[in-house]
Amino acid sequence: MENKISKGFASVSTPDGKYRIWMPRPTKNGHMICSCSFALKRRLPLVDAIDALPYIQVDEVREIDEDYSTMVLTCKTPPYSACLESLMEDLPELMEKHLNYQEFNLSKGE
Repeated sequence: MENKISKGFASVSTPDGKYRIWMPRPTKNGHMICSCSFALKRRLPLVDAIDALPYIQVDEVREIDEDYSTMVLTCKTPPYSACLESLMEDLPELMEKHLNYQEFNLSKGE
């Protein structure tokens, strides 16, 4: 997994770079609109896994097309910068588990 932080945005990608999520710093109200280089509505187990994290909730998923979607997140408790840091730590494992598993199942026709 590749994690980067630059100019107010953090990003996490799978090792092959096929999937990437960009996360802005949370607003003063704890909101983040994350951009994804893939369709989230086809990968709802990942959305559910993120929503199950104790420090964040998924408010909305917007699918633009098969290569781009957004996810509106809200940090549950301040400090919101700690929420982003925790998400940066947890997201690689969730992406590895849910995106690679889904690809394996899709390639097998499930």
